[in-house]
Amino acid sequence: MKEYLLYGQVQQRLSDHMRETGKALSFFDAVAALWREKQFQTAPDLPAVSFEAWDAQDMDAFRDYVNRLPVDLDQFYRDFQANRSTRQASRQIPELDVTPMKIAEDQAMGIHEHESFEMLYVMQGRATLALNGATRPLPSGGLCLVAPSFRHDVVAEAGSVVVSITFAEHTIESTLYRLLSGENIMSDFFRASLSRGSRGYILFHLPPSQQVRLLIRSIFHEGYCRQDYARQICTSYIEILFSYLLRSSALDYERYSEDRSEDRSPALLPIVQYIQANYRTTSLQEIAARFHYEPSYLGKLIKSHLGKNYTEIISDLRVTEAKGLLRSTGLSMEKIAEQTGFQSAIHFSRSFRKKTGLSPSQYRKERLREERPGYDRKD
Repeated sequence: MKEYLLYGQVQQRLSDHMRETGKALSFFDAVAALWREKQFQTAPDLPAVSFEAWDAQDMDAFRDYVNRLPVDLDQFYRDFQANRSTRQASRQIPELDVTPMKIAEDQAMGIHEHESFEMLYVMQGRATLALNGATRPLPSGGLCLVAPSFRHDVVAEAGSVVVSITFAEHTIESTLYRLLSGENIMSDFFRASLSRGSRGYILFHLPPSQQVRLLIRSIFHEGYCRQDYARQICTSYIEILFSYLLRSSALDYERYSEDRSEDRSPALLPIVQYIQANYRTTSLQEIAARFHYEPSYLGKLIKSHLGKNYTEIISDLRVTEAKGLLRSTGLSMEKIAEQTGFQSAIHFSRSFRKKTGLSPSQYRKERLREERPGYDRKD
């Protein structure tokens, strides 16, 4: 059985707390309080919510739809049991492909960071992006991409509608590979963030756009309709949205980066990009020859600046691609091993289990159960 709250319950608790005390509560703390009071609901599965009928111009209707969204308590139990703070819990965003949500009103997260990318879009009103010691206004139509491990906070003004869509790194690496292969401001942002070369954000200045709202509607619908292949479709809408951004506002953006020179040598970025493009077939010796390094020195340089040795980086990239193939294709383990560059199906299985704790076949079954309600269920 699944235990869950409704988003509207959490929003009501946040607003009540603000009205009664004059102080803002975090979303996590509101969820924890409702859980302790046993205000949650129980059902065999989380309820589905369809956004197909939402008129993308009607923000009051959008709030009504969002208030019916389930808040899955499975995502919070470990944080409750470990007595984590809001900031600690914020780093534990589940590694889901895409997670859309509305920024709650009357909440206070505080400066925090998480391990996923985040997209913020102001559909109505205004918001403020808070950095360490500085703030940046987000006007209506502003769309901001925030890199993992970037310390920030976002506060929506009263009456504003701001959506947050988080997506895991593997979504960018394995699904949006066409975007990464291009040469544009967005691909550069993602590559630098994935290589841990820099962290920060890109803010696109867009006029209020019906096209963007329609894409947001589709992302929310696929995120909560609980239909077969919803995650794959949802990720495709993200790719369309990013492509639309590049076409509409290539010259109207601003970028903020915190250079992580302690983590990366500037000369290492081309090498990282080459590894990301050729990890299936390349070797440390081949890369060293191409970039005029001695192999053992290059290996030490990679370890020093990226925190992982060459073999670990290659294995991570191959496993990430394999996850995408296991989720989206019916290829055999032998074919996936060959396609991702593993020496054999046995080598693939051992490496995959080491990284994920699951065998490839177990991972495929788990993802099918999540993406296709009723899969593998015995009547």
